[in-house]
Amino acid sequence: MIFLSLFSLSHTTWYLLLQFFNSLYHYTFFLLFFAFQMVLKKNLYDILASYSVHVRAQICLALFAPSRQNNVI
Repeated sequence: MIFLSLFSLSHTTWYLLLQFFNSLYHYTFFLLFFAFQMVLKKNLYDILASYSVHVRAQICLALFAPSRQNNVI
């Protein structure tokens, strides 16, 4: 039943899922670093605030705009 429901997903949904996992693959370092920081009980805002504006913008683009992952800011 689960297989049939996955098989019936639209092309757009499959594309979005592929883009999501592609961005996870390309930015695994950032995701692992954030997870490690969370283990140390730091909150995400403090982590991002410790970076420069340029690096914060790249991280946000990497996590929230996977279709633009090859562009340079």
